[in-house]
Amino acid sequence: MPNLELYEKKVLNDEELPIQLAHNRHTVCGEIFGSHWHEHIEMHYVFSGSAVFHIDQELYEVQEGDLIIANRNELHAGYSIAVPYDASLLVFDPSDLSWELGEKNLRFQSLIRGDTTVRRMMLDIFYAWQQEELGYRALCRAKVTELLVYLCRHYAVENLPAKDLLKRRRNLERLRPALEYIEQNYSERISVNQLAQLLCLSPDRLGHLFRDGVGQAPLQYINEIRLRKAMNLLKTEEYTVTEVAQTVGFFDYNHFGRLFRRRYGCTPNQVRQGKAGNNL
Repeated sequence: MPNLELYEKKVLNDEELPIQLAHNRHTVCGEIFGSHWHEHIEMHYVFSGSAVFHIDQELYEVQEGDLIIANRNELHAGYSIAVPYDASLLVFDPSDLSWELGEKNLRFQSLIRGDTTVRRMMLDIFYAWQQEELGYRALCRAKVTELLVYLCRHYAVENLPAKDLLKRRRNLERLRPALEYIEQNYSERISVNQLAQLLCLSPDRLGHLFRDGVGQAPLQYINEIRLRKAMNLLKTEEYTVTEVAQTVGFFDYNHFGRLFRRRYGCTPNQVRQGKAGNNL
């Protein structure tokens, strides 16, 4: 898989602890992480503050006590909207923890709210990780496996057949040239017909591949990249808001403003002026 901006290749080489663990702490509202997708499960447990997560085409507002889950190959992004924001992060492939559970190809409920058992398990996992005492890797792995079993029993929403999972991966592979083209040319006008011709597909077939592979229609995916680029540029003082819109490929300023507000809950001018407040 190429090094595409929205594709994140996870390399977890520690056989004893094949899990990414981290803390996200923010004292200023804004991006926690930009839009990306990968072949691992990603979980965020919120201990304080609140945030908005975009997963595939759905938006979730999370707060203290919530667990948000991005399943495999789901495009996701997160933005803190009330600070201090403090959350713990787990990223792993179930197959690395349990052959039995990995074989099931389960998908989980995206938002789990107020489950005290999940809270206790997350606290145990990260306490063991932070202490780094003898055998902590084995202990963390065991506790994450316990959490995975609990989620499988209570919050699994779909047992994705292996053939369907393979199909989705193949679709993502098929999309490589289109994703690369978008990343390199997002500032230009890009049509669905252009992308379809690039892959020797009909526009309808291309749309199907995008929705199945990254959970969004082609134009939604293109705008996702453009809006993310715009947010980064607005935090600098090098461009006016109009110049930012044009730089990232929006030639209709009003359309840019509507999409930006829908995506981030504030206007481009509010970001530029530092007046986004708790909305971003």
